[in-house]
Amino acid sequence: MPKLVQAHLKSCEFHRNNPVQFYCKNHNDVICAECKELKHKICMGVVSLAFFQSTETRKDKFDHVTKKLEKYDS
Repeated sequence: MPKLVQAHLKSCEFHRNNPVQFYCKNHNDVICAECKELKHKICMGVVSLAFFQSTETRKDKFDHVTKKLEKYDS
């Protein structure tokens, strides 16, 4: 499996100066710290990408997040 922790090198879709660091389980989205505070403040399922990588057991969820991160390469 790819190392999602390296995603912190990728910029947020909405805040280009901020690296993605979190995954919101409620919205199935990768987010930065600013998104976490502004758009996902009430979401109970926000975890760090490192935590997600170490605990996610469903391959489909992991693949979904990997594809979202790959989108930021372009």
